[in-house]
Amino acid sequence: NTIFGVRTVSSEVGAASKSFTLKINGHPIFLAGGNWITTDQFLRFSNSRQRYFVELKLMANAGFNSIRVWGGGITETRQFYEAA
Repeated sequence: NTIFGVRTVSSEVGAASKSFTLKINGHPIFLAGGNWITTDQFLRFSNSRQRYFVELKLMANAGFNSIRVWGGGITETRQFYEAA
């Protein structure tokens, strides 16, 4: 695991290929991820950091390197973002 800070986010479209490239801190990154919606709609376990760690680890083990938090649902807790 590596902890790092995001200083810059930029994007560009290749002149020849017309492909979209996202750069974090000047380095191109290939996003492989998915959408996150809360897995506990009734908020029974919303303060469980361990539960979030387990669920996010499943996503990491599936090869995800990014997660999009859906904005139309329940706002996630601080514990979620700390686990992420």
